[in-house]
Amino acid sequence: MGGSGSQPKGRVTKTGQFARYSVRLLAYPFDGTCSVAPSDFGFTALETNRAGNVRTDRFFTPDQVPAEIRNANHGVRWVVTLNGVVVYQTGCEAVALE
Repeated sequence: MGGSGSQPKGRVTKTGQFARYSVRLLAYPFDGTCSVAPSDFGFTALETNRAGNVRTDRFFTPDQVPAEIRNANHGVRWVVTLNGVVVYQTGCEAVALE
């Protein structure tokens, strides 16, 4: 998970039991340490197969990035939830948007 340039991206791979997960991107504008209140950039739904396997990707194109946060450094975290409970989250990753 992470990104470069103007395209933050994420990939989640999960194995195990059947479930419906949600993967959410939290962005921390102008804060590469993720210490301010995050902005929620939405989520991607995940539904595992019967073996419990799933993979998803999430991409942002430059036109989806608000002009006021371009050409700056930001922090991002990916959070995976199951039935509203956090089951996994990444550490803070610094991303430079161009």
